[in-house]
Amino acid sequence: MGGYTILTKRRPRHERVSEDLLPTFRLTERDCALLKAINDCRALLTRQITTMFFSSQSRCYKRLEKLFHYGFVDRHFLPQVAHAPAASPIVYTITKLGASVLATTYGYTSDQFHFPTASILAWETLTHILAINDVYGAIYRASVDSGVSLVDWRDELSFRANPDYVWVVNSRGTSSKKPVLPDGYFHLKLPQGNARFFLEVDRGTEGMQQFKSQIQVYQEYILSGGYEAQFHSKSLRILVVVPTKTRLETVRRAIAEVGGGERYWITTFDQLEPTMVLTAPIWQKAREEGLFPIISP
Repeated sequence: MGGYTILTKRRPRHERVSEDLLPTFRLTERDCALLKAINDCRALLTRQITTMFFSSQSRCYKRLEKLFHYGFVDRHFLPQVAHAPAASPIVYTITKLGASVLATTYGYTSDQFHFPTASILAWETLTHILAINDVYGAIYRASVDSGVSLVDWRDELSFRANPDYVWVVNSRGTSSKKPVLPDGYFHLKLPQGNARFFLEVDRGTEGMQQFKSQIQVYQEYILSGGYEAQFHSKSLRILVVVPTKTRLETVRRAIAEVGGGERYWITTFDQLEPTMVLTAPIWQKAREEGLFPIISP
């Protein structure tokens, strides 16, 4: 009975309990998938893990609590200016013990592990990673619930490891070599065929000239045949997620000004619900009025 009494006590958020206070625990298939997601995404919030794997945040937190206290994941806390420290959202990253599970279960090798580093946990980088993972989490859960196969997902890190380059001409007529670094790429296998996407997450923190430069890179990558050569497909839509409707209109104009057309679809972060992201008309095309779903009925 003593062991069950322990389970009623609140465990510390910031440090692991001693071995004699550990709750009963056994790794499940879902735990392995969860650890894989945390590693592959580099960092995930509790609410993002809930979206992907659980029906409620309380159930998610209880499971993550056990994974933390047994040493499979680490916790980090996002600072909250307007709230007490106890309200700080928890960010989860993989540990060496968690990585050993991935090696055993999925055959991961050392170059596939994404342990937390100072650069990953730096505020600007971490918030960008988490914004990308908001999109990924919604698409992951939507694909599971709708029976659509998420064949491939790659984040910016995989592109930085071995980038393609294009030559872009600026407004002064000078050519410069630019890497192709989308925030993400994913491939869906649909009943009607395959659909491939680049993801551009815009948090409203960069100027429009920088944004236009990224669109010019995409344009040249497509026109030069570089995209088709790398991905063996002509199919591509570029999804842009922005913070507000005002920013959406600004982004639409910027895309049009550099020659972007029907490939560019835009929505706001508040629309990224798993029940909506693929099948609801929440996406606005850069040069066409109306709202459209990624997957048509």
